[in-house]
Amino acid sequence: VWVSNPITMPVLFYFAYKLGAWVMHVPPQPFYFELSWDFIMQQMSTIGPPFLLGCAICGVGSAIIGYFGIRGLWRYSVVRSWQKRKVR
Repeated sequence: VWVSNPITMPVLFYFAYKLGAWVMHVPPQPFYFELSWDFIMQQMSTIGPPFLLGCAICGVGSAIIGYFGIRGLWRYSVVRSWQKRKVR
């Protein structure tokens, strides 16, 4: 909700695809869109693997950053509470 919404989704998806294509050493495919099942199935076979790999890398990276960020904020909060308690 805070990071992904209909406005930022295309940017995040494009970044994930480019990251996955770079990791897989796949040349980027030109973008075009057609509203049909054949198009979607064909695109998933060409851009799907780099896109999914890029999404996985972004997800793991975000999870690691989030974990250590929240852990640091929690530790800061606890230390601050102990310091306030010590002053009393």
